[in-house]
Amino acid sequence: TGITLVGGDINFVPDPISGTPSSITASGKQIRLTSVSGTGQVSADTAVPEPDIALGNITLGQGTLLSTVGDLSLGSRSGGSVSIRGGQLVTMGTTIDTRTDSTGGNSGAITLATNGSLSLTDSIISTSSSSSGNGGAVTVTGMDVTMDRVKIITDVSSTPGLGPDMVRPGAVTVTAQNTVTISGLGPDDPIITTVATGTLLDAGPVKVSGKTVNLSNGLIDATISVSGIISPGNGGTIEIRGNNINSTQFKLTSIASGISESSGTGGNILLRGVDNIRADNIQLTAS
Repeated sequence: TGITLVGGDINFVPDPISGTPSSITASGKQIRLTSVSGTGQVSADTAVPEPDIALGNITLGQGTLLSTVGDLSLGSRSGGSVSIRGGQLVTMGTTIDTRTDSTGGNSGAITLATNGSLSLTDSIISTSSSSSGNGGAVTVTGMDVTMDRVKIITDVSSTPGLGPDMVRPGAVTVTAQNTVTISGLGPDDPIITTVATGTLLDAGPVKVSGKTVNLSNGLIDATISVSGIISPGNGGTIEIRGNNINSTQFKLTSIASGISESSGTGGNILLRGVDNIRADNIQLTAS
C-alpha cells in the first residue's frame, strides 16, 4: 500500500562516498513520514500522531526525491499521496512529485505539517497533470512557514477532444500560526501555480494566511487558458490574509484567456490585512 516511516528524527542525506541523493519511490502508492520525540501512539493506518505527542525533526537534504508518480506499466494510473508530519521540517533542494503518468489518472495530494518551523528552500512540489487528470491539493502548515525559491505546481492540461475536460488543478493552502515568508528570484518567478489549460472547470484556488505574511520577488498564478474550446471556467481565487501583509516586487495573477465565446472571468484576488497592508511595486491582474 506504500511506504511509511515513523520514528525519531528523520534525516535524508546524500551518500557520503558517492554523493547519490536519498530517494523513495512508490509509484501510485503512499509515502508517509512521521517524526516523534516523545512517548505516545501513531496511527498505523494514517501515520497521524496523537494530538499531545511531542514531535521530532525531519530534514530532506540536497537532492532528496520523494516520488509517487503513477506508472501504467506497474498498474498505477494515478499518483499516490505524500504526507510529512513533524515538529520541524527542513528541505533543501528537494523534489516531491505525485503526478499522474497516464490518461483518466489523478495526481496525489501532498501534506506538509509541523507544529514548529517549516522551511522549504530550492525545492519543487509538483502535483500537476498533463494527461487529463486532476491536480492534487497541496497543504503546508506550520508555526512559521518559510518558502525560499520554491515551486509549488498543481497545473492541469487537457487536450480538447482527446480526453476528459472536466479536470481542475489542486488547491494550494499555506498556513502559519505566526509568520509566512515567501520569496523568489524576481516578480516573474512562479512560486505557486494552479493553472488550468484546455479545461471546462476553474483554475485552482490559492490561500496564504498567517499573523504576518511577507511576499517578495515572485508570482502566484491561478490562470485559466482555453484557446481550444468554449469554456465557462474561471481563473482561480487568490486570498492573502493576515494581521500584517508586506509585499514587495510581487505579482498575483488570475486571468481567463481564450476564444470570445467562452464565458469565464478572471478570479477574485483578495488581500486582507487586519492591521496593515504594505504594497511596494506589486501587480494584481484578474482580467
